[in-house]
Amino acid sequence: MVLASKKLALVLVSTLVLIWSGTGSLLWLERERALQQAQRDLANLALAFEEQSFWILSSVEQTLRTAKAEYESDPLVFSLREFLGQHAMPQGFTVQISLIGPDGYLLDSTLPLGPEARITNYLDRVHISTHLRQDTGSIFIGPPIVGRLSGKWSIPISLRLNKPDGSLAGVMVLAVDPFYLSSYYHKLDLGSDGVVNILGMDGIVRARSGRSGDPSSAVGLGQSMAESAVMKMARQSPYGVLDDISAIDNVRRLMAYRQMRAYPLVAIVGRGVEEILTPWWSLAWRALIAAMVASLGLGLMIRALEMESRRRRAHARDLAEANRLLRLGEQLAMVGHWRFELGTRRLTWSDEVYRIFGLRKDRYQPSMEATLAAHHPEDRARLRELVEAAMQTGTSYEMGLRIIRPSGEVRHVLTRGVVEFDSAGKPFAIFGAISDVSDRTAQEEALMAARRETEAAARAKTEFLATVSHELRTPLNAVIGFADLLLTADLPESERRRYIRLQAEAGRTLLAVINDVLDFAKVDAGHLQLEEIPTDTVGMLQTCAELVRPMAQEKGLTLRINLSPALPPWLMLDPTRVRQVVLNLLNNAVKFTQAGSVSLTADTVGDDTGRWLRILVEDTGIGIAPERQTQLFEPFHQADASTARRYGGTGLGLAICKRLVGLMGGRLGLFSDAGRGSQFWIEIPLCPADPPAHAPALPTAAAGEGGPPTRSLHVLVAEDLPVNQLLVRAILERAGHRVDIAIDGGAAVEAVQRQIYDLVLMDVQMPGMDGLEATKVIRALPSAAGRIPIVALTANALPSEVERCRKAGMDDHIAKPIEASHLVATLARWSQRIGPAPAPVQAKGQPEAEVMSAAMQSQLELLMGAGALLTMMQEVASSLRQRLAIITDPATPLDALRGHAHSMVSLAGNFGLMELSQAARKVEQAIDNGADRDLVAGLLAQVQAAAGRAQSALADRLPELTRAAATEGAETQPAG
Repeated sequence: MVLASKKLALVLVSTLVLIWSGTGSLLWLERERALQQAQRDLANLALAFEEQSFWILSSVEQTLRTAKAEYESDPLVFSLREFLGQHAMPQGFTVQISLIGPDGYLLDSTLPLGPEARITNYLDRVHISTHLRQDTGSIFIGPPIVGRLSGKWSIPISLRLNKPDGSLAGVMVLAVDPFYLSSYYHKLDLGSDGVVNILGMDGIVRARSGRSGDPSSAVGLGQSMAESAVMKMARQSPYGVLDDISAIDNVRRLMAYRQMRAYPLVAIVGRGVEEILTPWWSLAWRALIAAMVASLGLGLMIRALEMESRRRRAHARDLAEANRLLRLGEQLAMVGHWRFELGTRRLTWSDEVYRIFGLRKDRYQPSMEATLAAHHPEDRARLRELVEAAMQTGTSYEMGLRIIRPSGEVRHVLTRGVVEFDSAGKPFAIFGAISDVSDRTAQEEALMAARRETEAAARAKTEFLATVSHELRTPLNAVIGFADLLLTADLPESERRRYIRLQAEAGRTLLAVINDVLDFAKVDAGHLQLEEIPTDTVGMLQTCAELVRPMAQEKGLTLRINLSPALPPWLMLDPTRVRQVVLNLLNNAVKFTQAGSVSLTADTVGDDTGRWLRILVEDTGIGIAPERQTQLFEPFHQADASTARRYGGTGLGLAICKRLVGLMGGRLGLFSDAGRGSQFWIEIPLCPADPPAHAPALPTAAAGEGGPPTRSLHVLVAEDLPVNQLLVRAILERAGHRVDIAIDGGAAVEAVQRQIYDLVLMDVQMPGMDGLEATKVIRALPSAAGRIPIVALTANALPSEVERCRKAGMDDHIAKPIEASHLVATLARWSQRIGPAPAPVQAKGQPEAEVMSAAMQSQLELLMGAGALLTMMQEVASSLRQRLAIITDPATPLDALRGHAHSMVSLAGNFGLMELSQAARKVEQAIDNGADRDLVAGLLAQVQAAAGRAQSALADRLPELTRAAATEGAETQPAG
């Protein structure tokens, strides 16, 4: 049988070799015939092309020589246009004839030319310069050129003109359209890759197949082909055929060339090899298909002879394969079968049962006792009862059990048993199956654990919603309740201010809760985008500390700042989000610390993963038990429920911090124990950055409770809304700063050029020139004003908006709504960076401070009403008289004098008494700088003079307000 198969295979192979070798030989011979026929056709076409081109050039030469003869006979009356009209050119053959003088300028032409043509010199053209050197008596066919006036391609054919004495009279040039010479190509069917060329013996392409006016047709004109294969052959033989790849378009062609009689030119006709062989490829495919059909038919015949022997061999293989698949099926299903004979107590296992129990078939003989011992101790008694019950009653059973492999691994199995009965109806064997369900059991347990986690998360969210509801309702209740009291009750001033302060605190609490919820939603949805900008590291951390310092001082806590001298001054990071994380940790530390201290430490650390900025917040507060720490960074969780009840909060702060730090590529952790305080740390990749070009010099990092000392700043506030102007002015002047107001960006630009300021607070959106445009204008100023720090005031704190501000030249930003503590802390940080105050310089033409600012009085009256303002101005006048009497008393100590002067600064400034406010500020600053009593006395004299002028202004202003208040009352009185 095997010998017959080998013979059939040998016959098949021999026949196939004959079929395919004969097909291949035929195709090779046919390909060579097609190429040889193409060579003969191209050679004939090249001869015809050379004859046509020779005829055209002969006509051109004859035209030039006739024109030469007529010109030399009478140059004064010779006209090219008349000449061309008298001598007809071949149909479709358009030429331009020009006459160039010996100086290179155009004398005459067959085309109308403008004045510019008379001033164009052509001596640099090779077809002109060739005739200047000598008179060869023959025409010169130059390389193709683009006309300077016409902008079209042409082949210049030139002939020298002589004077009667033989000297140069000029050059006659006939410009031939190169596409006319190759128009022969369009009469032939050379295929899409076919080409006709005319090359000079210098290798430069004179003409190439194409159409006039088609830009793509000019490709290759004027290109040098001196080193091409066709030129090398043309220099050795006047005609020939070759196979080459074109250097112009990289197409492989079969080309025939022929040197042109009487002219140093070569005519070339070429066809793409791929197109030449297209009929051959069609024949080849047909031949290959025929060979494949013949091979297939032969194979089918041999196959028919082989099938019978294969069928017999397959039957034997199928029997063995069925047994193998049975074993494999048991293995895949992890199901094995066993049989226990009741009479002989003989137990047999299939291969899969051995695998499930982790035993080797050649080393273990199964028995009922050994099988029971392989089960888990807690399952053995139950299995024995099931087997005995089956033996006695003939009932089947099914049960989930656990087995213990020799390695100690516990596996879950499902065993089933079916009783076999003899002819008498008595049980004589038990046949069973056992399956490994460990993976399914593990999945069920995982699903149960996931369900428990989901239920726990649902409970946490429910608790969170209850917490958020409470956290929202509590401050809302305070805001609405105090608002009702302020609107309906007639309260003393002290209690009214207390209610307003509590209402503001409730508003800030409400804003913090809303910010936490929105930030978490944004982070959880993956919509939060980080910005990376050069950030003042020390300033950012000091600002964070300054923002929580009032809360720490209120609780009697010590706040320490420890910044390493090795800390890079500028880092590439997201300052808004880093500040948010640090403030959250600091606020938590102060909130959960009743006594002791809170410290903020920053340093750089390194490990195998790189360099890191490490920020540590440590407190002596209540601490966190280890078992509570695992859930601390999960959303909706606090250390325990009592923490939320006692201290408040949504339980989102640390979850937001954890995710923000993760987005930055960093990590967050803690060390803590109940009752022993906590240490929260973050590590962010350390990326040092260069400072912005307009950034002021940074102060050195300081250790301890504060940074470098702050000072009073002269601040320009660019803000268009009067209410915001009043708010910012009140906050800053109460912090000891001098404030000027600009109502838009244009006014701010004028102000910084007229007056020296320490810092500009710039609103971004203002009518007219906005804050961004104003910043760009200020940055372009050549004076010191161009380097003044500019802090943006913007209601849009998105990273894209902050980046716009920084690109415009702003140094920092403060988000609206403006928080007084944040604003004051920001200016404190900038005062440290700016350094000590410069010597006062009075700008040229700067006016003295106003006794009473009419603009500010108008804004106050508009916002408050004349009646309210009248009452407050009367109180201001009374208070100023009392404080003036105290500070002018020689017995008043300097420290008390300084306090009253400070109060006068804000009291007078808030209501537009600018001269008095500035005079009182000078007293305050002199005492702060350690001035003696005599110097202070001189400044007090200035305060008295300013107070006198202020009292006069008040005497004029109060009657005006009285009349305005009366008018208001009449307008609001209901009609009777």
